[in-house]
Amino acid sequence: MVGKHERSGRSVWAILAMAVATVTMLALPIAFDQPGVGARIRHHRVGEALAAKRATRAGIRARLERLLEGREAYLAAAAPMRSEIARSGGADHAAALVDGLLAGRAERRVEAAMPAAAAAASSADIVTHGASPAPGFR
Repeated sequence: MVGKHERSGRSVWAILAMAVATVTMLALPIAFDQPGVGARIRHHRVGEALAAKRATRAGIRARLERLLEGREAYLAAAAPMRSEIARSGGADHAAALVDGLLAGRAERRVEAAMPAAAAAASSADIVTHGASPAPGFR
């Protein structure tokens, strides 16, 4: 199976899902976190990776042939991951934890960029586009 990366930050979830589903992986990393994820796939021998900018028909074919010929070895290498994912609550739980962490980082970045505004703001005082709230409406 070739996993399609939807957007940055989602590659890890695709990898987790494929590891749990016991399919082999061919990563064609483009940018952002994808090259690192591709390197981890190769390092742990759970699949193959080929930089998208270097991908040729022959290169893709060669890696797909390796995946088909060595399917059992790739799946065996992913077995410990499957066990660990199952013990930790599954890929969905892991995704939720990381999404929560990333959301917290985004909030901290906003607070760091606007420390005075972030410290002064409260949920009751939020006003959009700098407009004042309507009289008597709070």
